[in-house]
Amino acid sequence: LNAKEMSEYQQRIQRPFSSVANMTEPYFHYHRFVRECDAKTEQCLPEKQLSDTMRQVIGHNSIDIYPFEFSYAAQNKLNWQPRTSLGSALTPYLESLSAENFDGSDDAAQYILWHFQNDEYGKTSISIDQRYFLNDEPIVVTNILNHYEVAAREDHLLLLKHSSVPALGSTTLSTPFTAQWNEWITVPQHGNDITRIRVNSKKNFLGKIAGTFYKDITYSIEYQTDDGKCYLYRYDPAFATEGLWCNPFVQIPYSTEPETRVVKVRFHTENSQLVKPQLTLQFERIRLSEKRDLFLNK
Repeated sequence: LNAKEMSEYQQRIQRPFSSVANMTEPYFHYHRFVRECDAKTEQCLPEKQLSDTMRQVIGHNSIDIYPFEFSYAAQNKLNWQPRTSLGSALTPYLESLSAENFDGSDDAAQYILWHFQNDEYGKTSISIDQRYFLNDEPIVVTNILNHYEVAAREDHLLLLKHSSVPALGSTTLSTPFTAQWNEWITVPQHGNDITRIRVNSKKNFLGKIAGTFYKDITYSIEYQTDDGKCYLYRYDPAFATEGLWCNPFVQIPYSTEPETRVVKVRFHTENSQLVKPQLTLQFERIRLSEKRDLFLNK
């Protein structure tokens, strides 16, 4: 029933989830079920073949794949070093555990293969569930940016190598302020430094009831860039308190071409009757170290 609410997945459904066979197949025809899964795996894995050049750069060094396409490790026989939480973390607690895997210590993975998906704007800036790729796990992303640098680029892929030189410097927070849903908010410009916005929103009583007995509502952040275009991405409010990305606004991460900058943002929810009318916001500026560059700055 829930799958019917997710239009982006309906195209991938090959048979109805309500089919009894989907429940009985693994139990009464286990070996056939395994053979079908193995055949599907063999069919899909070649799509994750890396180029010889990127494969040679990685060698036998330890590597993690971010955020979730671990089939790259299987197809290319990589020395996969999985982080604590497989895929994108579902809670801030699990995120904090995964972030420790990228904290710059000697036992961290030597490489990270960061993959990207096409979005509806002709860019490659989304992760799972139509979220902007730098908003998925703010703490994990910060650690990756701080301790890894670009080793190779290919279509839809960035290969990052562990670096002993940190890329990020001090952090400054603005004075907290309030805003309404659907209200445009001007983003301060901090040159090449990173700008994020911490978002704290609350459900009302009805929203808490709906989230408990049915499902949570969806939240979105809309970016307006300096060329007048707007881009809408979903976000998870549990992670928004850690900071949603504003600038540099990267939409094709593996490209070296300059991109636009965000000048305004606003926040949406699918049902304003289930949330409190005001949000508490706070801009965050993360200064960049002068010792090395980030792939974010083009």
